[in-house]
Parts: sequence; structure tokens; C-alpha cells
Amino acid sequence: MKTVIFIGAPGVGKGTYTSKIVDKYGWFHVSPGELLRENVREKTELGNKIAAVMQSGDLIDDDLVIGVIKNAIEGKDSVLFDGFPRTVYQAEKLDDFAKPSLIINFVADEEKIVERLSGRRVCPECEAIFHVKNIPSKVEGVCDKCSGALVQRKDDLPEAIKERLRVFHELTQPVVEFYREREEFKVVDANSDDVDSIVENTMNIINVDQ
Repeated sequence: MKTVIFIGAPGVGKGTYTSKIVDKYGWFHVSPGELLRENVREKTELGNKIAAVMQSGDLIDDDLVIGVIKNAIEGKDSVLFDGFPRTVYQAEKLDDFAKPSLIINFVADEEKIVERLSGRRVCPECEAIFHVKNIPSKVEGVCDKCSGALVQRKDDLPEAIKERLRVFHELTQPVVEFYREREEFKVVDANSDDVDSIVENTMNIINVDQ
């Protein structure tokens, strides 16, 4: 099994790159949040355990998350992890059943991330996403798709963004350090607003690895 991990802070563009790479290579995309919700909806054995934990207000145990992921990737040829592993323990466990073939860490300056996220505007009606600089709506403050009023999410305010970044680095930096010395660990500069260029650089790394 080919196992690829994308690591990146909020606002680095990881979701966009993931979508384009999955479309290009047809890999199975693993997003822990989506898998957990899917298991809860389908009331699987693990899903029932997860629902019980969520109802109690406790944090979901690493081993539950790992169990869901292990089941999801069974029999897959190529897997792209987005948002996993989040802890060194998860990274160690992943080595046991799907050791990463490639780990790509997308990095961007904090100022660039704050600019990207603070400029984001969303439509509460249809969930379309715009950006005051990079993807402006045709009429300022109005959704192109449904004419709803665009809003800035509270967690896209500069101070909230900085707190999200602080938490991300606190939790994820140990994972980066866990992988850093491996030959499979690569870094992609994601400061550019040219998404296609970043995706192309990422594909070049992937193609060399294949």
C-alpha cells in the first residue's frame, strides 16, 4: 500500500491541494473527521462507541480514531491522509499497519496565513467560499451563487487565526519532528498564491517517489 501524508497549518491550502491530488491520482482520501461522522451515521460498532464518547463530552480516544482509519483503508492500494496523524502516538501506531511512503509538510509564513484566512468570506446559505483578494464575489458582500449575504466567520478573525495556529503548532510540531529525519519527509513552500504552481511542485515530488 502506498501511504502519503499531507501536513499543514490552517490556511496553508492543504484542503485544496488534497482535492486536486486525489482527482489526479485517484487515491483514497482519508479525513478522520469525515470517517468518524460516517461511522456514527452508519451506527457501526466503532461508531456507537464514538457516539457514546461524544455524548459524554469526552475527547475521542486515539485508539478509536486509529481503529476507524485501519478499517477504512483495508484493501486500498493508495491512501492520502489529510489531518492524520495529529499526535506522535497516532504516528507510531500508523507505522504498524501503514508505514508512510511519503510525508509532505506544506509551510507558509504566519502573515500569509492570516492574510488568507482573514480575507475569506462564506455564504451561510449555500456554503460557497470567496476571498476578498483571491476569489472576490462579483458584487462585494453578495454570493455569486445564491445572492446570500457573505460573512466572515469568527474563527477567521486575525486573533482567532493566531490562536488556531498556536494550537496547531503545539499539537502538530512533535509529529513533524517525529518524521523530519526520514528520507520520505519533504517540505513544500506554500507561500505563493499560485495554487497550480504549488500543486505542480507537489506532483513532481510524488512522481519522483513513485
